[in-house]
Amino acid sequence: MSTTPRVLLQTLMHIIVTGFGLYGGYQDNSSSLAVHRLKEIWDDKYLNEYTTVKLSTVENVPVTYRAVDECVNSIWRENPDLVIHVGMDTSVAMPILETQSYSRGYDKPDMDGSYCENDGCASTYGKPILYCNMNLSKVYGKLMDNHVACSISSDPGRFLCGYMYYKLVLYILLSS
Repeated sequence: MSTTPRVLLQTLMHIIVTGFGLYGGYQDNSSSLAVHRLKEIWDDKYLNEYTTVKLSTVENVPVTYRAVDECVNSIWRENPDLVIHVGMDTSVAMPILETQSYSRGYDKPDMDGSYCENDGCASTYGKPILYCNMNLSKVYGKLMDNHVACSISSDPGRFLCGYMYYKLVLYILLSS
């Protein structure tokens, strides 16, 4: 019996994609459904293939400030090259690329009834607005060129999606 030696490739890029769990009266959170489907597609295509890209997913992040803080810490222990957050907005019909997030305004209770610490401020030492360090206009153009409907926004809202986005961008800035 002949065996072909397997060449192990070094992971050159680690991507983490997150989606939120249930909240409000919704039976499903489309963000976690999308993340789950992405993982299925990825595994179908690349599970037994050699690739230099590692895809990790975090589905059903509880919609609480505490869980988001724990998730952010866990993500950065992994030292990823790219983190993509998928949020849910029932008023939109296409993906939105968020260019920035805000430190203040997180004054709504989470699913546990808890509030953001520091009087609704995601951080007491970050700038009021933090920007994505990717050229999202270029990403938008590439998506549109490939007939993927999407839009660009500068306001991810002031709930857990925006909070998580701000915390992760802040972590990038503080660790660089």
